[in-house]
Amino acid sequence: MTSKILLIFYILGLSLYSCTNSFDDYYKSCPYEFKYGLSHYLKVPINVVPHKQFYNVSDTLSIEMNFSNDIYDLTRSVSFSINGFPFRPIIQVYRFTASDQWESGVTLNNLVMDSTYIEGFTSSATSANTIFGKTIFEGDRYMFNVDIELNKKGVYVLVVSDYYMQNLGSGNSDANSYANEIEFEGRCPDTDFFICNIIESGSLHINEYHEILQYLDKEVYRDQLARVDVLDTAGYFGSGGIGIDWTGFLTVEVN
Repeated sequence: MTSKILLIFYILGLSLYSCTNSFDDYYKSCPYEFKYGLSHYLKVPINVVPHKQFYNVSDTLSIEMNFSNDIYDLTRSVSFSINGFPFRPIIQVYRFTASDQWESGVTLNNLVMDSTYIEGFTSSATSANTIFGKTIFEGDRYMFNVDIELNKKGVYVLVVSDYYMQNLGSGNSDANSYANEIEFEGRCPDTDFFICNIIESGSLHINEYHEILQYLDKEVYRDQLARVDVLDTAGYFGSGGIGIDWTGFLTVEVN
């Protein structure tokens, strides 16, 4: 399944480059090998502190971003110095009391965020409530933080996606013009971005809670979840366009 999703990313990248331009001209101005597609696949590292599988009621879990402006491009395997890119994380929390029963965990637990990082909040009948955030760029570093005070027992699925990717997925790519205008040395012509939110602090606990994640895939994400760069030997997911490994998925349990 991994090869299928990589093919999807490859095709998406090719489609973004105008067919009126020759690839010879493109490679003269963008002399990189690419693994997934022509877009810039920007790696956003995320740390969960403390990162563990089991928590207790009243524990606090922090979602942190603190990374330099040397941002790694996953498709070109090279870093670019990018200043002031408007990374806008989207936080969703699903609380499960059974493998097929969920409710929004945002309203059940206490989320503590500095107002500097908050852009808005929306509720939904078909998915978990959503917190729209933004990173702060200061001193050549990007920063974001939210603390979740865990008040209820259950299995929690945290999702840290990005507003840019939500716009791409909904066909509203025009709303990304604010980000597409960012220029930096080495940027390839006529390309946009993929924002790849990757939890680096530890395991995503996918195998341990695969039944819950499969339920989310079917009922909320409509078979769009897939693994990226990880062989899904168990066949838990299909070949959809939402990479679990690049969309900040983490499953934990509160006792």
